[in-house]
Amino acid sequence: MRPRLVQVLFFTIALSLAAGPAMAQQPPAKGDGAMPLSEYDNVPPGLMMMKVKKKDTKEKVVANDNGMDQVMGMADIKSAYANGDYAIAASHLKAIAGSSYPEAEELLGIMYHNGQGVKKDPKQAMKWLLRAADVGRGLAAHYLAIIYYSGDGVKQDSGEAVKWLYITINDYKNNEPDRARAQADLNNILPQLGRRNREAAYDSAHSWLQQHNMVTTVTPP
Repeated sequence: MRPRLVQVLFFTIALSLAAGPAMAQQPPAKGDGAMPLSEYDNVPPGLMMMKVKKKDTKEKVVANDNGMDQVMGMADIKSAYANGDYAIAASHLKAIAGSSYPEAEELLGIMYHNGQGVKKDPKQAMKWLLRAADVGRGLAAHYLAIIYYSGDGVKQDSGEAVKWLYITINDYKNNEPDRARAQADLNNILPQLGRRNREAAYDSAHSWLQQHNMVTTVTPP
């Protein structure tokens, strides 16, 4: 039976794309603006959405359906996504993903994972999320943890989920709210693993971070 956590919560979009999984057991504090979003009613058990960091908003020039050039940067793409214009967002993301634009790769992977503006495609989701995670996009790493934890399109593997949560926490070192959610996810999953599997997951994450020339800030279990 696929593991399930105690409670499913959903976080809102605050003026931009809401996108990030977490499995923390405690609801958001009252007054923080969080509220349920119907667009996330069908997410896997244990998934929560949180605000994405506002950066990487440099503009890109792409062609529209009429062959005319238009400017659509990540700010515009995320606005389209937030408005539910998924097909438009996906079209422009495809035009810029893969061109050293990790945030576009991250969001495109999320959309393939959710089937938003594109047909749900676990292989494409993994492809783009892995590319974004390779350069330190914490949200992409967090989604990879959820994918392995839920077994959505891959063989369910809690150890691999823990590995990606360690990487997520490392990527979120300057983003305390999201880091806290990832840490809560990790705390929920670790008791499901034996000591050796916990240590192996940490060692795997540590090796991955070293291979990608990233400073390791997380500690072993």
